[in-house]
Parts: sequence; C-alpha cells; structure tokens
Amino acid sequence: MQDETVSLRVLGAAPVAAVAEPVLLALGARAGLDVGRLDELAMAFGLAVRRAGRPLVIELTPAPGMLTIAMRPVEAASLEDCRQVLDRLVGAVEVERDGEGLVLRAG
Repeated sequence: MQDETVSLRVLGAAPVAAVAEPVLLALGARAGLDVGRLDELAMAFGLAVRRAGRPLVIELTPAPGMLTIAMRPVEAASLEDCRQVLDRLVGAVEVERDGEGLVLRAG
C-alpha cells in the first residue's frame, strides 16, 4: 500500500466526527482492521476530537493491518481525564513533543 494519507481540515464548530468518522472507518477497513478494532478506534477518535482545538487538522494514514491518525491542535492537558481510556481502546497513543498534537495508532 503506497502512501495514501488523507488530510482533513475542520474549521469552526463543524461536526468533526460526522465528517471524519466515515473516512476513518473506510480507511481502517481498507487497511484490514476488523470490525471490533474499528469500533474501538472510532470511540477513541470521538474522545480525542471533543478535546481538540480549531481549526483542526486530521491526517489518516493506512498501512497493512494498521491505521494512524494524527490530529492537531490537541493539548496534552486536555487529555488527562481520558488518557487511560484512549490507551485501552487503541493501544498506541502519543502526544507530540510540542504538546499540541496527538497520534493514535490502531492495528
């Protein structure tokens, strides 16, 4: 699978999950994630998006058996109350070094 990163930029109060979640599910299915994993990834994505700033930039990158979602801005402090849940849902959660972005990896 070649680089098939999909980038979304969401301005203002647009319903981010309603726009991005179908793309996330399609790319995850194409990467070979099973339905249970896709469901967990969608839940984690929804939690993270509710804590994100605007304008929000989301990059979804599929690879065989994995989907990586990078989003910014998401401040590390805004994730404190849900970090353990995110870790359980997707397994790999990284806050970018500058503390302004989040990367979720599921596979």
